[in-house]
Amino acid sequence: MAKSKSFNQEYILSEIKNIIPLKESEEKLIREAFKQKSISAKEHILTTSQNCEFEYFIQKGILRNYYIIDDKEIISHFSIEGEWASDYSSIFTKKKSELNIQAIEPTNLIYLSLADVEQFNQIIIGWEKVGKLFFELQHYKREKDLKQRISLSPEQRYITLLKRRPELINRVPLYMIAQYLGMQPESLSRMRQRLAKNGIS
Repeated sequence: MAKSKSFNQEYILSEIKNIIPLKESEEKLIREAFKQKSISAKEHILTTSQNCEFEYFIQKGILRNYYIIDDKEIISHFSIEGEWASDYSSIFTKKKSELNIQAIEPTNLIYLSLADVEQFNQIIIGWEKVGKLFFELQHYKREKDLKQRISLSPEQRYITLLKRRPELINRVPLYMIAQYLGMQPESLSRMRQRLAKNGIS
C-alpha cells in the first residue's frame, strides 16, 4: 500500500524548491514565518467583513468557499489536504472579501501572513515566480469548477465529482454537495438513488 503524503512544512518547502532554489538561510526564514492553527468545524478563517491577510495551507481537513447572494449560500469550491485557500481578489485589491471560507470538519492549517510574503518578495530571489505559480494553480482549479458548473448538467457535475474528488462525497454533508451542484438536497438524493441502480455511486 502506498504511503500517504504528510502535508507539513517540509512538504511546502519541497514544493517551493521544485520551483526555485533556496539557500539555507532562506529556508530558515520561511520555516520561521510559517504559523499553525487548528479550527473547529463551522469555524471561519475569512468572512465578508474582513480583508484577506493570510494564505492558508491545509494540513488536515476540508474548507468550503462560499458567497452569499440574495441571502442564499452559493458554494464555489472545496479545498482539502495539500491545497491552499485564500481570497486573492481581496489580497490584490486590498478590499474586504466577498468570499467566506469555513471549515467543514476540524481542520489543521499552516499559514503565511501577507507581510511575510512581501518580505520574501524583497529578500528571496525568484519568490514572485512561486507566488505566480501558486496563484495560477488555484485560479485554474476555480475556473475549472466554474466552467463545469456552467457547461454540465447537475447529474454530469455529480458524476465528474465522483470521478475526480470522490473523498468529498464521504466527508462533505450532502446538503453542501447539493448547494455546490446547484440542486435541492431532495433532488440530489433521488439522483443518487437512480445512479446507484445503474452501478454509479
